[in-house]
Amino acid sequence: MEPAVESLSLLPPPTDGANQVRILSTNTVDATAQQVGAIELSSGSTVEGLFVNGDQLTTVTSTAWWGYHGDNFTRLAAWDPSAITQDCELNLEGAFVGARQIGDRVLLVTRHYPEIPELILGATDAETQASNEAVLENVQESDLLPRVSIDGESGTTAITAEDCLVVDPAHPSAPNSSGYPVMTTLMLIDLEQRAVVDVQCYGEPADGVYVSANAVYLAQSVYDYPDRPESIIHRFELGSAFDYRGSARLEGSLSGRSQADFRMSERNEVLRVVTTRWNRNEEDRLDHFLYTLRPNDSEIALERLARLPENDSATPIGKPNEDLFGVRFVGDRAYLVTFEQVDPLYVIDLSDAASPKILGELEVPGFSDLLHPVSESLLLGLGADADGTTKLELFNVSDSSTPISQGVLRLGEDSAWARSGARYERRAFAYLAGTDGLDRLAVHRSIAFEDVELGEYRQEEQLHMFEISGLSSPSAATLQPRGILRVTGSEFYNPRPRSVLNADAVFFIVGEQVFGGFWGLDAQALGPF
Repeated sequence: MEPAVESLSLLPPPTDGANQVRILSTNTVDATAQQVGAIELSSGSTVEGLFVNGDQLTTVTSTAWWGYHGDNFTRLAAWDPSAITQDCELNLEGAFVGARQIGDRVLLVTRHYPEIPELILGATDAETQASNEAVLENVQESDLLPRVSIDGESGTTAITAEDCLVVDPAHPSAPNSSGYPVMTTLMLIDLEQRAVVDVQCYGEPADGVYVSANAVYLAQSVYDYPDRPESIIHRFELGSAFDYRGSARLEGSLSGRSQADFRMSERNEVLRVVTTRWNRNEEDRLDHFLYTLRPNDSEIALERLARLPENDSATPIGKPNEDLFGVRFVGDRAYLVTFEQVDPLYVIDLSDAASPKILGELEVPGFSDLLHPVSESLLLGLGADADGTTKLELFNVSDSSTPISQGVLRLGEDSAWARSGARYERRAFAYLAGTDGLDRLAVHRSIAFEDVELGEYRQEEQLHMFEISGLSSPSAATLQPRGILRVTGSEFYNPRPRSVLNADAVFFIVGEQVFGGFWGLDAQALGPF
């Protein structure tokens, strides 16, 4: 019998000045991997995303690292990994914001700051101001729009002024000031046709993206009041073409701890959003809100249906000075975790979008950063105890008014320092829903410990394996440890951990290296491969 072989793609950091995507085949029988090819990438670029669609791999790279703007480009390329050939390439001027794959198409969101080299910024004297005015009079639309090229050919009509929206300053949601000149571009690219299907742009920044089956939502931070940030949400229909449906301005910010992108979720065309507002009240510096929004059927508007709490005198989400940690929407329920000394897990009913209600809460020590739905009745939390020790906790939420802790596992051992990358980056958390009432999951953990014999500190990357059994009866469900895969070394300053569970083989990606092992064992990993 031939061993099962699966494909695994990852991006290693440059070791010799060149970026590349390695392509490996994995053998589930002996938990080994072998490189079968590599895709060389241009130097100075970072990989922002990898998408796999059948036998096609799409890479999204950017030269605009950490939000630099101006003459920086986001590059999207489609490859045939089996032959290591490039099918198509698109270059778009602008900093990467987000990307999603939708069948044979890729949605690309970028942020562009037009540059006019002759313009002298900060001019104060009349002569320079007059020179600037003369420069602006000669500026053409093409000078401001982001440049696009497909397979090396510039597309002069890829983005036109007719594709762009401008802010109505009289609209109640409009920012008080424009700030820096910026343009956000939504581009839908068909990889089979090698063509831009549709473009939409508008003259404001975007710093968050949420995509549902039928819509794209872009979040924009607004700082009209420096001590009270707000957010604007823009909605675009996602079909054969983008269709702007409206915007809404909300109190608070969507940025925050941990898995902040879980703060938006759509169900039945209703967007549910969780924000946090900072204030100067020393007795309670943080306010948390849950909003429900829906597009208006008769006009271009994103209507606010409700806010929880409905006003500042109503019962708040969280106790005084508690920050918001985990957020997860599951069907008609929202689960929120706040924390200062203890962890209240809130269960919120969203079945009536116009009247959300807190159904119940549970206080336990510590907090959860990542919430993962196991079933309609079980919720898994990954976070930390009050002392910082990483923990997993299983919650029984079958009775929404009285959630119950079904068991806690602490990932603790003697160490000078420890952290779990999965608390902040969910791609470091692997979950495999199984059959016969059994699920498997793997959680990354980095530890540093003192080697007494050598008189030095050593670092170890670990992949902790767990099983959840008894899923057919929530009250009988249990969370059990099932081994640790260990990689010892000191070179993993940025491990960017990932894991793949395939049958009884486990593949652990640490930095640029791939390691292997088997489910249920506590052992040193095989490799690197």
